[in-house]
Amino acid sequence: GLVVEPGDASGFANAILRLLDDDALYQSARCNMPAVKADLSWERVLEPLVERCRSGRGIAAPKRARLVPLLRRTGAYLLAHSWQQAVTRERT
Repeated sequence: GLVVEPGDASGFANAILRLLDDDALYQSARCNMPAVKADLSWERVLEPLVERCRSGRGIAAPKRARLVPLLRRTGAYLLAHSWQQAVTRERT
């Protein structure tokens, strides 16, 4: 078979074209399908998502865990913004 990086649309298109153009590669990939078929079933692919949903755990971090990074980013922005304003005032 062929492997393509996630999000690589051009690579995916090229892989399909290779399978269409190269009959030996196509036949080889077709013969290898039974070996990977179980890993590509919907039950197997969705297993992590189903387990996450059944666990009852939320996806996002609790607000208190997000607060400190948010305050750091806000403080850094305010410092940079006030510094930029000070530099602008000095130039005028």
